[in-house]
Amino acid sequence: MNVSEAIAGDDRREILLALRVKLAAQIDVCESARDLPALTRALLNVNKEIAELDAGSAESVPGPVKELQERTKRKKMAVIL
Repeated sequence: MNVSEAIAGDDRREILLALRVKLAAQIDVCESARDLPALTRALLNVNKEIAELDAGSAESVPGPVKELQERTKRKKMAVIL
């Protein structure tokens, strides 16, 4: 899905996902040392917003599913550290 289609759908997560794809593609072809940091920051911000939306939707998940998601998240964090 491209950004225009995502905007028409009015789903915030879909818009962010489309922006992430667009930014990643721009970073891949960017030859400007001036533009690369701004594109990278924008991509990191979009990823952060997606993670925040996903975390918010995880909070609405009932009992056992939420517990499993939290354990998985803790395990991933332990691997990173």
